[in-house]
Amino acid sequence: MSTMSGSYLFIDGNYFQQAWEKFNSFWFDGKGRFSYPQLSAHHKKIFYYDALPSKKDNESDEEFGARLKAKHDFFNYLRGLSRWHVYEGISKRARGGIARQKEVDVLIAVDMLTHTHRKNMEELTFIAGDQDFRPLIDAVVREGMNVNLWYGSGSVSEDLKNTADSSMCMDVFSLHHFLDGDTQKSCPMPQRSGSMGEFQPHGRLIENGFRGDQLVARIRRDATFDHINSAVVFSGVYHSNYRVQGNLEFAKKVYAYEFGDIEWRPAGGE
Repeated sequence: MSTMSGSYLFIDGNYFQQAWEKFNSFWFDGKGRFSYPQLSAHHKKIFYYDALPSKKDNESDEEFGARLKAKHDFFNYLRGLSRWHVYEGISKRARGGIARQKEVDVLIAVDMLTHTHRKNMEELTFIAGDQDFRPLIDAVVREGMNVNLWYGSGSVSEDLKNTADSSMCMDVFSLHHFLDGDTQKSCPMPQRSGSMGEFQPHGRLIENGFRGDQLVARIRRDATFDHINSAVVFSGVYHSNYRVQGNLEFAKKVYAYEFGDIEWRPAGGE
């Protein structure tokens, strides 16, 4: 992950909001909150690009006004954060009612190329996924800039990923520490580790995890923690371990994301 020293962050706002809404819905039932100030700790400057919404077909003036105000308020909130800069394009509705943003891509390209040419930054991080940005990233890389691409799960051009110097999927492991304190507290990340050699279980067995008919994981509970441990051995000697203090259901979801879907069944204590 980039550090603050000499690193600029460029965000395709519409892309990020769609990725965040999908992520939030899957992991937190839409109740999670993203902490935008957290991004400031890792980047010297942050540039956010988006457009105000256009009116939908059959949308009342009151409904449109509420959406417009919410977007205005959000942009002003970001502008109030240290080192954040917000640039607005325009939004128009094409035939069929599909909203199309105009000028946003050009604004991103002009700023990214300008800062690269002036050597204002040592590296840049770009939150985007559209194939249309590939020529821009290629040009910036050719200028000697180190480009880190952050993208949403299942919504990125492979050509864009391959053109950047490095890339990172914005998944639960990479985004969790960018959530606000309440979200992190209600859904804490499990402590992940691995063990070599013979596994020593902790606590009382409460659930077994199956994939088909194969036992693949166990959950044990002691006085302080729940422990999710692999029931299968990797390379003959390796076990994966999760230590959980708090939301076990969230931890089970994280475990399944890392190792595959699991059916959990109650077990008698051992």
